[in-house]
Amino acid sequence: MAMNHRIASILEEGAVVAIIGGGPAGAFTALHLLQMARRRGLQLNVLIFERRLAMRESHLHYEGCPQCAGGLSPRLCDALDALNIELPAEVVQLSIDTITLEGRWKNLHLAVPPDRRMLTVYRGTLPRCQALRHQAFDALLLDKAELAGATVIAHQVEEVSRDHLGKPVLTVREQGSARPITADFVVFATGINDSAAMYASHTTGRELYTRLCEGYRPPRLRKALIFELEGHCADELREGELHYVECSEGGLDLEMCSILPKREYLTVSLIGHSVDSADSHQDNLELIRRFLAVPRIRRSLPQGCSLTTRCACSPRIVVGMARHPFGDRVAAVGDMVTCRQYKDGILSAHSMARSLAATLLDEGVDKRSLRRGYRRTLRRFQRDNHYATVIFALYRLFFTNRFLSRVLYQTYSSEQKNRAAGKRHFERLLWVISSGEESYRRILWWMIRPRMLWQIFSTGFLVTLRSSAWERVFGLKWRDLGRFPVVVKREDLLEKLAALPTIQSRDRVYLYGIDVKRPPLKLLKVLHQFGEPGRPFLTPRMVNIRRREGCFADEDVIIDYRIFGGLIQFEIDQISTGDPHTIHFRVLGGFAHDGDFIFSVEPASSVYSRLSVLLSFNYPKGNNPLGSLFWRLFALLFPQSIHEIIWNHALCEIKQATEQLDPGMIASVPEHLTG
Repeated sequence: MAMNHRIASILEEGAVVAIIGGGPAGAFTALHLLQMARRRGLQLNVLIFERRLAMRESHLHYEGCPQCAGGLSPRLCDALDALNIELPAEVVQLSIDTITLEGRWKNLHLAVPPDRRMLTVYRGTLPRCQALRHQAFDALLLDKAELAGATVIAHQVEEVSRDHLGKPVLTVREQGSARPITADFVVFATGINDSAAMYASHTTGRELYTRLCEGYRPPRLRKALIFELEGHCADELREGELHYVECSEGGLDLEMCSILPKREYLTVSLIGHSVDSADSHQDNLELIRRFLAVPRIRRSLPQGCSLTTRCACSPRIVVGMARHPFGDRVAAVGDMVTCRQYKDGILSAHSMARSLAATLLDEGVDKRSLRRGYRRTLRRFQRDNHYATVIFALYRLFFTNRFLSRVLYQTYSSEQKNRAAGKRHFERLLWVISSGEESYRRILWWMIRPRMLWQIFSTGFLVTLRSSAWERVFGLKWRDLGRFPVVVKREDLLEKLAALPTIQSRDRVYLYGIDVKRPPLKLLKVLHQFGEPGRPFLTPRMVNIRRREGCFADEDVIIDYRIFGGLIQFEIDQISTGDPHTIHFRVLGGFAHDGDFIFSVEPASSVYSRLSVLLSFNYPKGNNPLGSLFWRLFALLFPQSIHEIIWNHALCEIKQATEQLDPGMIASVPEHLTG
């Protein structure tokens, strides 16, 4: 009898597996089932029921919006490769090359490694309001499942029950008549946003599932706000820069914000107490207006064009674990069960789908078999999300606290400057948190291991204390000024010096750089104020910088430096270069006599300019032992850290002055907006 029960509980040749819901969770389940079954020499009859498909001109078209930001992580791209799914050009919106982490006071840039991919897509057909099935990611997955052998059915499952053998029976209405379909196993992949209010004449997937699996309780949910910004500045919108923003300004309390670029749109996602407390669509619109009015947010958006909010929705996101996510011959996958905390819902669905498929084929279709196989994967999600709670609490603490954010910033900057690319462990830590490359358990271990804590203390905490002291000496204020890293990576500095052999031989060579979201000509206009009394940059206390004569257009500017009331003084004379994007000075007199001082502006892309500042000189050696001792002491009292502090502040001032907001380019929110 036990053997007969075991045979009856496995999928046999020709078994029917019904999947209710054709989103990523459902499509991935079908793909993995069919792929694994073929390896075992088993033929399955897989049916996918998807209500977003509609018949048009004798063809099925995908319509609607799954209410998702549409980001594909590196690990998800790996999963697609493993399934031999190639994303066509019309589906991929953009390739992300940079992740920008924006705190209230500090900003960090993380380059996507050359061997990793991050992409943006539209999962559905909004916000373009066109049924372009071939451009929707979810439709592509459905197509791949159909090509693999699944049957896609554009009908709603109206009712479910069980027959006398305990097999699920689905009632489907086709052309006005109800048709029963008996399945050997049913997978529910309808998500948690298929509310009955949206489909008043139909029963939701959650309600249907509880009729087959009593005791089901959905996971804990939290509201998000997602809206699309449309702009008429294709070049600027097509920059592949993903922003993660900590925003608690302007009366807002937001824990997680992301700005995801696409071809003609930006997808903005918000999570936080301000979103939780918005009770209506009008509240959401007011929240969007307040968010877009924050000066720091406006500077993060494209400045060369007007932006208009085209649509907004308030989907619920999963932040917990469902109860009874499986039973005899039935299981739920995707958001109906759980999700990786605040990250990578599509990859979570893929992992659950793969685990469920393997369990059905290797263990069985009864509840006991699912407990042996599928439950292990669900428990891993549950355990890992406990670690996520700690990680995101620490992450937000560091990015929202003025002092701790400086510690984080200094740790990152010191590592960029002093360590080779393969040994930047702190940068790697920030990358895996932002990209979802590792489990939360492993990320937390990286955060608290002794080597990482020592690095944060020695190159972050101690350096922050020293920098704060020097900033007080020179009267440098960071209030309302965004702080961006200006140190140049070690390999970039070596490459630059290799091209400048005369400078490479100098005792002191300092190179700083910053990206400015403006074309070179606008940046040069700000630089041409160098030495003027009302300039918006480089005005430290006890350092008097004054243009004595000449103009930049004629390349004959002379600027006087007086430091500590004239105790240290020298002049810098402009040298003709023939390059309008380079301003070259030669230092005359003082401790840096015959040194070089170079501003270089390069177009980094169609949107950004790269401003570099190069300082190089030799300290005097002294003509006698006493003079030699004096200059050695002088070098110790005037170290590289002072140059870095002053130029960090100055370059951030230049960036802000150049990126002044154009009032006519503020993103707008229509009074009546699709919800």
